[in-house]
Amino acid sequence: MYEMAKNLSVEDRADSSTVPNLDSFYYVHKKFKMDKFGGMGGNKMFQVIEEFAKSSDASISVRRKGEILSNGVTVTETTIAIVTPLILRVLANIEQSGEILFMDTTSCIDSMNTNATIIMTWSPVGGLPVGFILSESQCEQAYAQGIYKIRI
Repeated sequence: MYEMAKNLSVEDRADSSTVPNLDSFYYVHKKFKMDKFGGMGGNKMFQVIEEFAKSSDASISVRRKGEILSNGVTVTETTIAIVTPLILRVLANIEQSGEILFMDTTSCIDSMNTNATIIMTWSPVGGLPVGFILSESQCEQAYAQGIYKIRI
């Protein structure tokens, strides 16, 4: 496309029917990705996570935005808490697993700007995982929901 555009006159280059602008390329690329790979996030993301939870030993809890909890609180941030068999062993066998916790969040891990937070406790061998949280933001409620679901 670029080679073809180099040989055009200035008037022809300005004509978007001859050389589409960047927005047109972006739209066509986005439509191609949607048709080929499906949409990002939303219900499809939750379906994939729930299918993974069924096929693995990990315990995965999802709190969706807008969900109303049993105590009447409305969830404002989508939060996913993950507890693996290793985490269960750490919580059961390491006495200090609930005393001092370290949280490390990495932001924007995908095109939806998801935050990945690993919660660790100290031990003589180094940090051991206590929980893993995926959330839409780094607000207090997102962390509180994730920690509540892990039940540290």
